Amino acid sequence: MQTTVTKYYNSILNFLVYLAITLLVISDSGVQVFILTMFGPNSRILRKIAFTLLLTKVFCTKYRKKEFFIILPFALLALYNYKIGGNIYGIYNVLIVASLKNIDFSLLFKCAFWGGLATILLLGILSLFQIGGALYLTENFGRGSLETRYCFGLNHPNIWHQTFARCIVYFILGYDKKISWIHLFCIFIINLVAYKFTLSRTGLLCVSIFVILYFFYKYLDKIAYALISKVLIVFMFFFTNTFFIYAYYVLSTKWSPWVVEFSEKFTTGRIFQAVLFIREHPITLWGTPVPDGFVFDFGLLRMLFEYGYICGIIFLIVLAIVFLYSQKHNLGIITCVSVFVSLYSLYEAPIIGRAPNNISVFFIALLIYNFNKINSESNFKK
Repeated sequence: MQTTVTKYYNSILNFLVYLAITLLVISDSGVQVFILTMFGPNSRILRKIAFTLLLTKVFCTKYRKKEFFIILPFALLALYNYKIGGNIYGIYNVLIVASLKNIDFSLLFKCAFWGGLATILLLGILSLFQIGGALYLTENFGRGSLETRYCFGLNHPNIWHQTFARCIVYFILGYDKKISWIHLFCIFIINLVAYKFTLSRTGLLCVSIFVILYFFYKYLDKIAYALISKVLIVFMFFFTNTFFIYAYYVLSTKWSPWVVEFSEKFTTGRIFQAVLFIREHPITLWGTPVPDGFVFDFGLLRMLFEYGYICGIIFLIVLAIVFLYSQKHNLGIITCVSVFVSLYSLYEAPIIGRAPNNISVFFIALLIYNFNKINSESNFKK
């Protein structure tokens, strides 16, 4: 009898997490902006409900001493970061990771996918009737001429494509046992069609790379898990991030024509934009919110700005450990997600700083709870 009661009790607690993550995905997929546009205050109502649900799960969960003393210092650090720098996202990250004990990741990502997809479809339909955000925008997006790009109610085409891209990742993570090469081909084509509407080169690139990597790890595992492949993917992972930081450093200290050309051509001025912003608002030890009215898209540096050097660098180290852990233990699906998030964060701000946008945060739980098997990885563990 006690076992049955315990089982139902744990099921209810786990349901709170599935519901909370779904609400966060819905909020971050455009509903928060929709509420702000249409009604003004209380735009974060879904996030507040999700916060309460996650907090309930954490307080009602029994942790081992090792797990507790790993989570505790990060929780205290996140709370101090919020008190000094005003960064709430660190608290959300710690809370989400702490709540993931005994969670079925496959079901979790299915909930995230359907929540995100429903939101995209609903806001897109509403935009057709001029309710909420615009259906499309016609303006100069920094490419030297006027363009008409569709955003389907999410206020910017890049934001829509990023939200769409996250839905694709959620879908593959949740349904990877049933995914075939035909599904991957269809996703690849759908992403191309989406690009025709949004003209988001970042979305096209990041989703394409994710799908291709996924295909290799699923069907060409001998190649993907070979030592030379591991060395290459690790090199590319760290080199890409380091190169962007180097380009930022060069523009911050001296004028370099080739870096300026790179910034304008391949990042649509994002690196130079970050230089101008941080010259006026330097990164602090404990972070500070981005002032209203400022646009700052270089996600990696924006995360450091909001988190501060101390928490930001710790966060990046933890994400790097997750990536290296996936390489060591042949968890290809985590490698795919890490590369996706890392590459996207060089161009867009929202995806790296907080979960569920930063999907890699979910896998930090692997380092704490030491899952022997996660449903969404079963086809990748060799």
